Amino acid sequence: MSLVLAAVARSTSSAAANNLIRENAMSVKGFKFSAVEAAVKKPGRLDLGLIFSDVPAVAAGVFTTNKIKAAPVVLGIERIKDGLCQAIVVNSGNANACTGVRGMDDARETSRLVAEGLGIADEAVQVASTGVIGQALPMERLRAAVPKLIEGLGSGSLDGVSRAIMTTDTFAKMETRQCEAAGVPYTIAGIAKGAG
Repeated sequence: MSLVLAAVARSTSSAAANNLIRENAMSVKGFKFSAVEAAVKKPGRLDLGLIFSDVPAVAAGVFTTNKIKAAPVVLGIERIKDGLCQAIVVNSGNANACTGVRGMDDARETSRLVAEGLGIADEAVQVASTGVIGQALPMERLRAAVPKLIEGLGSGSLDGVSRAIMTTDTFAKMETRQCEAAGVPYTIAGIAKGAG
């Protein structure tokens, strides 16, 4: 699943903003980030990440065409139709795929926990999971970690989220660019995961 959130991140100077972004591990005006260890698969690493937009953001998604879709993908396809999103929560270590009704219940509960903690609509949360297939999510660990995840929004970074989505990756994949449209500077930042 690939999701794109768009909200203009304005700055007074492109050069100054570029330096600020690098110094703050890819912070983007209008967005907050957090990553924590939930021990989804094993302890000792970041494995739960959150991207939060201060306001509902325009969102687009690209989803698998495979007949077999993980619970978060099914939920994401449902929710992306209105074109808005305010938060993305992602875990690594467990894909929540091939988990049946329980998997859908777990994806919805994860969304609800994040939405309640942020004080936003449940439908404004996208859920993503990556990792082992065919195992139920350890919801007791996620329930315990979500409050810490939300508390970390003021001090977290996109770099942390990029590390939290890693599974077989050997390095975090992220990039940022400063652009300008009609004299207004804005930031494009992205993270990705994949082997290598």
